[in-house]
Amino acid sequence: MTGQVRQYAFLAGLWAAILAAAGILYGQAVALPKPMESEELQVAARRVRSNALEAQRMALALTHDQLTAHFAIQQHSDLARDLQDIRKTLDRPPPQGREQDAARVRQASSDLEALLATVPMKLADPAALQQVAGQEAQLAERLGASASP
Repeated sequence: MTGQVRQYAFLAGLWAAILAAAGILYGQAVALPKPMESEELQVAARRVRSNALEAQRMALALTHDQLTAHFAIQQHSDLARDLQDIRKTLDRPPPQGREQDAARVRQASSDLEALLATVPMKLADPAALQQVAGQEAQLAERLGASASP
């Protein structure tokens, strides 16, 4: 009989530990993410702007046959992956009072990602690449103003 009581006590303790661990994990899962710092927002804006300028230079170089299609596609893929990484920062709550700045950077990141996706289809069309380069330059210019505090 004593062995059976010990076994029940052990099982009850085990279940209590499992429930406690589940409660802790649930608390961590539902906790709000830490808001980004103002400096993180500025860095994200500079990175998006830098990517836009790099994409613009590549589009212009493609119009003059200074890059191979394979290299350009690979570089555009790398820029798109970097934008996805930046998006992880931008998905966090913005710094207090910087909600509009964060929204502008988020929108610019999405716009640039959409532009990057169009480049492979326009490799043989210098006029279309020139237009993409112009849009990327405008995007970078818009971000230049919102990147500052």
